[in-house]
Amino acid sequence: MKELGAIIHQARKQKGLTLEDVEQETRIRTQFLIAIEEGELHEIPGEAYARAFIRSYAKVVGLDPDEMMAQYDLRKNPPDLHDKPSLRERRAEARRRRRIRAVVIVLAGAAVALVVYLLWKMGYFPL
Repeated sequence: MKELGAIIHQARKQKGLTLEDVEQETRIRTQFLIAIEEGELHEIPGEAYARAFIRSYAKVVGLDPDEMMAQYDLRKNPPDLHDKPSLRERRAEARRRRRIRAVVIVLAGAAVALVVYLLWKMGYFPL
């Protein structure tokens, strides 16, 4: 979150605004503005407040609030590339399932053939 705070801090400096100026315009306390700039969002009481504060702060310093929220979401919940198996892994899993299915079918066929043979040997099936 420090990168997001640095972007907002830089934009505030470029506009020549002080934290007090931003506080007066947004009605966000200075301690929360500092927390945003330093990437210490755990200092803000709740996710909803953090989102609203970042959006308001970004708007005041001339940044696109939607872009800031997209960056916030990306940093808050980075995409986990390990959740989805690769194509190679998915294909290997499909091959493994096909092999298991084939083995089960062969074993079931052998069991049925064995039962039929035993019944034939005991005279239940005169062929």
